[in-house]
Amino acid sequence: MNKNLEKVYKAFKSYSSFIILSHTVDPERDSVLVMKLYAKKYNAQAPRWQFLTGNKDSLYKLASRDYLLSALDSGSSNFIHTQYVALLDRKRQIRGFYDMTSIENISKLTVDIEELLKQSGN
Repeated sequence: MNKNLEKVYKAFKSYSSFIILSHTVDPERDSVLVMKLYAKKYNAQAPRWQFLTGNKDSLYKLASRDYLLSALDSGSSNFIHTQYVALLDRKRQIRGFYDMTSIENISKLTVDIEELLKQSGN
């Protein structure tokens, strides 16, 4: 997934209104330092691409309430892990969901980001 997100990041990182937020799927192990090293692996630079960690319950609520992502990890209850990303506009309205393991979905995401950037004047 992140290899594919890296392609999207490279295409749009010069736009000031473009941001990728990648939330950990393992907050008990992924400290801020671990996430920083992970970001470095993908040449991700804040603020355009941020790797975030936090409290497991807060991350679950964010994923399910804000992003409407509800895939559960089979190894534990109440834990998000999905191959989908949500595209949000400036008003934090969801514009689409994209399977980041699908070449077609990645292409669609790219087109949709381009459209949102045009609409926002970028």
